Amino acid sequence: MKFYDFVIAGAGCSGLSLATSLAKANLKQSILLIDKNIHTNQDKTWCFWDTANSSVLPFTTTVWQNLTFYSYNYEKKEKILPFNYVGVKSEDFYKYSYEVLKNAKNIDIVEENIECIYGLESGACLETETQKFYCRYLFNSTSISSGHFKRPSSYSSLKQHFQGWFIKIEKPVFEKNTATFMDFRTEQHQDVRFFYVLPYSDREALIEYTIFSKQLLADEAYDEQIEKYIQETLQIEKFTIIEKEKGVIPMEFIHPDTTHNHIIPIGIVGGALKPSTGFAFSLIQKQVDQIIKSIQSDNLHLFKKRIQIRFSFYDTILLHLLQKKEINKSAIFISLFKGNNIATILTFLSEKTGIFGEMKIFSTLPVKVFISALIEIYWPKIIKDKSYSPIYQTIR
Repeated sequence: MKFYDFVIAGAGCSGLSLATSLAKANLKQSILLIDKNIHTNQDKTWCFWDTANSSVLPFTTTVWQNLTFYSYNYEKKEKILPFNYVGVKSEDFYKYSYEVLKNAKNIDIVEENIECIYGLESGACLETETQKFYCRYLFNSTSISSGHFKRPSSYSSLKQHFQGWFIKIEKPVFEKNTATFMDFRTEQHQDVRFFYVLPYSDREALIEYTIFSKQLLADEAYDEQIEKYIQETLQIEKFTIIEKEKGVIPMEFIHPDTTHNHIIPIGIVGGALKPSTGFAFSLIQKQVDQIIKSIQSDNLHLFKKRIQIRFSFYDTILLHLLQKKEINKSAIFISLFKGNNIATILTFLSEKTGIFGEMKIFSTLPVKVFISALIEIYWPKIIKDKSYSPIYQTIR
């Protein structure tokens, strides 16, 4: 039996970000970071956008000043000032994080399978196959313990799933300062399917095939489409695959269960995810900053996720549309990019636009489709309960 002030369950992006920030804050509390696998290799690439003067991180990143959008009949390339688009390779993030943790005398790292997590009267407990760890507060980034996050009744199991190849080619083809944000020049199969291209030099890039749907594909199906895209769309005949990566991100509202004050969900299970896009990295960093400030002020119980009610409402409508097989969903994204500059779209996705700017964006979208979605989602509930408020209920 061992006791710590803080236990962090899970050594992924959120768990490592929190552990590293705690180490850098020079806190005196004892800390345990535990996971069944301590990763150090390249297995993920996280991306986000930030203002050009704040995109500097203490580990290696790649920055793109331009983004492109493609469909069969339309293309757009723009500078995205005041933003930069930033890519973080997991191996660089892991290397930096474990270097920081190695020098932190108050932090232990255990590589062991987590069996269960539960709350106590004045703390929490984490059990492995061989031992128990007690703590004052447990930060859980895993889905191991039941009840730590709840899916709403309208949970759809919609997922963003992807597979990517890091490739190297002989002749210069890629524009190093330009990333492809979405390329819809691929068969849709009644889903949302697009490619994502992140160049690291004029001869190296990550080519990623992304799908929004309920069902995952076999690995070979992703590979087949990536190869077809490289050869037919990018017209690259000879290339070498350096590495592969894949992942699955839930496209849903996560409502963390805060009934136990000493177990605090973080990362995706803590709601640090925009459900309509799957972007989480920057939200996780903001969540970690908030936790650190709460600890430093000795007011950890006040840690709460900030909810933007309007944007939760917008996300609900889009997620509903993304599930409808009969709708040409790529047309929604094409209309969005045709009618707005990319920097405006990124500001909107960052939830930093005003209501009048949002109305202007919506005016560029297929209005009938969105009105139909509003009626389908909310009209039956309004008929049943006259006091029902769609926007309020969206975030409950």
